[in-house]
Amino acid sequence: MNFINPFSFLSHQAFCGGVYSGINGTISSPNYPQAYPNFVYCLYTITVPYGGACLEFTEFNTEQSYDYVTIYEGVTLAKRIGRYI
Repeated sequence: MNFINPFSFLSHQAFCGGVYSGINGTISSPNYPQAYPNFVYCLYTITVPYGGACLEFTEFNTEQSYDYVTIYEGVTLAKRIGRYI
């Protein structure tokens, strides 16, 4: 599966993300607990056993009007669960 970077027009880019599986785990933004760099595009794929998942954000801070977290169900990005700013 190929994903297109929506920030490809920017001259300075940073990418992060990964593939995670299992019944629990922790994901942190780059440079956490300090501020993350500008123009970072992160894509995390989380695979869980049949029955669903529970996501819990213990800290959530984004730069207003620029940053967000979008959660999708499935591998095609067709079913968006929500966008959080």
